[in-house]
Amino acid sequence: MPENSKFPILLIPGVIAPAYGKFWEYFYKIPQFLTQELGYKVYVCPLPKWGDYKTRSEILKNFIQKKLPQQKFHIIAHSKGGVEARYLLEQNLFLDQIASFTSISCPYNGSTAASFFYKLFYPLKWLSYFKPLMDSLYELQPRFYQKLWTKNENDYSFPIKYVCAQIPKPILFKTYPLFWLTSYLINKNEGSNDGFVSKQSTQFGTLIAEYKTDHIGLIGQFYGKTRGFSYIEVYRKILD
Repeated sequence: MPENSKFPILLIPGVIAPAYGKFWEYFYKIPQFLTQELGYKVYVCPLPKWGDYKTRSEILKNFIQKKLPQQKFHIIAHSKGGVEARYLLEQNLFLDQIASFTSISCPYNGSTAASFFYKLFYPLKWLSYFKPLMDSLYELQPRFYQKLWTKNENDYSFPIKYVCAQIPKPILFKTYPLFWLTSYLINKNEGSNDGFVSKQSTQFGTLIAEYKTDHIGLIGQFYGKTRGFSYIEVYRKILD
């Protein structure tokens, strides 16, 4: 992006893990790269690791109002974080502040993997401790979010782009075991995927690039061990 487009960047995490922890960083070393190498000011929204889209989008809205009042900013969202961010767009919130909106493997049409885990963990539904987990899995099932989306990229005045990924072959050597089964299930029902989200589910805006990696490789996990994938280049390309 040109120099005069260096508005702050808001990174929005998905689920499963918190934005930060004592020994954890959801976007691994990415805020540091964006700040030190590219010169952007970066904010990371501290969304809870589980929760329904209404709860998480309300937290996101409050964070923007507090940290980015009346100023333009770029949104870069990963996974379910894109669902909450897009929901704010549907509510016509912050439209005059957003400089660009980029999704990184966001499940706008849900995921077959979520259906599998929702059925697997169904007995946990009755335990209040697991309610945020089960709420997340329930709504991440295919087609749940379709009723939310009444607008497309042409309804907004700022650039809307997306990134998707596909696990390269041989899958047994190119990703973690946790994605072996989910990748198979999604491929059977939805087509090519990154182990959690299919390519067709990520589509919102203009495609920037399709990478050969898995869902967490796009955010540098685990701890920079991305099976030979240069994840930092994803963010450089987004901001070109």
